[in-house]
Amino acid sequence: MVKDADNTNLERENKRLLNLLKAKENQINKERFLLQKLDLFNENTPLAVIEWDIDFKITDWNKSAETIFGYAKEEAIGKKAEDLILSKSKKQITPTILDLLNQNKSGTRSTNENIRKDGAVILCDWYNIPNIDENGNLIGITSMALDITEKNKLQEKLKESNARYKMLSELTFEGILIHKNGIATEANSSLEQLTLYSRDEIIGKNVIDHFIPEKHKALVLKNVKDKYSAPYEIQIIRKDGELIWVEVEAKNIIYQGEEIRTVAMRDIQRRKQNEEKLKKALLEAQESDRLKSTFLSTISHELRTPLNAVIGFSDLIDESMEISEAAALSKMIFKSGNHLLEIINDIFELSMLADGTAIFVKEKHNLHNLLDEVEEYIFLEKRKMNKDNINLILKFDKLDSDLQIETDAKHFKQIFIHLLKNALKYTKKGTIEVGYLKQAKYLKFYIKDTGIGIAKEKQKHVFDVFRQLDDKHTREYEGVGIGLSIAKAFCENLGGEISLESELGKGSTFYFTIPHDNSQIKKKEFTLEPAINLSILEGKTILIAEDDKHSFELLELYLKPWKTKILWAHNGVEAISLFTVNKKIDLILMDIKMPILSGYDATKEIKSVRPDIPIIAQTAYAIHNEEESAIEAGCDDYISKPIDWNILVEKMAHHLFNSQKNN
Repeated sequence: MVKDADNTNLERENKRLLNLLKAKENQINKERFLLQKLDLFNENTPLAVIEWDIDFKITDWNKSAETIFGYAKEEAIGKKAEDLILSKSKKQITPTILDLLNQNKSGTRSTNENIRKDGAVILCDWYNIPNIDENGNLIGITSMALDITEKNKLQEKLKESNARYKMLSELTFEGILIHKNGIATEANSSLEQLTLYSRDEIIGKNVIDHFIPEKHKALVLKNVKDKYSAPYEIQIIRKDGELIWVEVEAKNIIYQGEEIRTVAMRDIQRRKQNEEKLKKALLEAQESDRLKSTFLSTISHELRTPLNAVIGFSDLIDESMEISEAAALSKMIFKSGNHLLEIINDIFELSMLADGTAIFVKEKHNLHNLLDEVEEYIFLEKRKMNKDNINLILKFDKLDSDLQIETDAKHFKQIFIHLLKNALKYTKKGTIEVGYLKQAKYLKFYIKDTGIGIAKEKQKHVFDVFRQLDDKHTREYEGVGIGLSIAKAFCENLGGEISLESELGKGSTFYFTIPHDNSQIKKKEFTLEPAINLSILEGKTILIAEDDKHSFELLELYLKPWKTKILWAHNGVEAISLFTVNKKIDLILMDIKMPILSGYDATKEIKSVRPDIPIIAQTAYAIHNEEESAIEAGCDDYISKPIDWNILVEKMAHHLFNSQKNN
């Protein structure tokens, strides 16, 4: 019984030992297989696999180590690291590695410079694994090294390239943006200045949603989709909300294996503004040319119309015509001539304003004296224009009868006259009201009518030179259309402003201001001087200095009823000669512009001999202060051509009367 039990125990023990033996054999086989795999790895891996003892002597050296460092295995075995592959600067690194491995049993990693057998310096990534015995003691090191020299060179080149690109992108004046599928990945400082966003505010944003206004989004999306690279122009939205114009040039490139889009933005806002100014200037120039052409066409029409009447009616008058019929035609010729003269005067005024030769002489005047003269003129103009149905209302405060203004009287009156004539022209019925309002430093005058009015969109052009509100061939109202331009220029030269309020079909109100200082000058009470009997001209000797035959013959006809003795001088020299030999000359009519010697010089010579002889200057120069020049030369009076005979005969009678009275 005992023997059977022992046998059973023995069998069990044998079986256990056999199992242990098989397990050990399997373990050995596994280890052998792993060692074979490790040997295979060591021989075929691109990593240099090096075994070291604790003194850093080489105990194993694989083929990749031979390739990387240039030493054969036989040359390397037994050598120390610092004698074989470490540079001078790294010779003391081995103790440091041992300390690290004792502290960190999982291994260390580092990048070091190493020396090849041929002396070349290479850069390697090192992975060091401690070899530990069963007691946990460090008995050696297994190192794996990878030559990263070329990789490092490529990385350095890439870093250098990136740095160079970064520098260039920062130095350029263009805004540089890089995006991938619309999401910004990079931006330079110029883009920050352009958009007013910081780089951090740009990166990560969808640039199309963030910067591009709706009207340009479709174009930008299409260009991104089509990889369009040619320059094009769009607007972008800045941080402050302002839209600015930029020129965009973009290109798709492959960077680190990914397709990205680089975008350059050039600020063209100023260029666009200049282009708009040029376009506007071109349109204005074209419009100016059109207006000038229209103006010249109108001038031609307005000049030719009265000329046609003058020439046509003059041609009809002959000796066989009835006196009454000839007189009627003469009145028409006279009216057309006056109309022609008004047009010419307006053109002269405009020309003088344009070239800066218009002279404004400001003096203190009683306001109501000037307004009385305007009133007298406009009532005559109203009658002449057959506007008796229009009620002219003058609202001048009689309590202000001593109010003074410092202005140029002639040009002040002309402002009123141009505005009142304009109101009369465009008012068919109703009223025209004239008045003024006193303000702190200005007098504000107004002319209010119930005429046709002016459409709102045309009001800004009312005072433009060469501009007429109705410049078609079917114009209803005559006139050159420069009266309001002249009135505006006069007003501004006198220190004031001009404006209007108007409603189409209801009428217009024109305003203009003139500075005043609240001082006063007594209004002149005009008393009628006793009329001088024109018979004083009878039998007088008159010297006419005139180089134009027709002008002389006209004066001769004017003087014929008084049976005057007339002497004719064709130039200044003849005038002096005739005056010298004819001591009984009573009065001289002196033309200013004559050949050989001017009327001014002839007057000075004659006045030096006989200062009391009356001399009346007559000239076609109705501009450039000709009257003042004539008086300075010694003339007693002045009359401009075309001559108004009624005015001339009164001047002649007046000076003859004074001459007789003084002598």
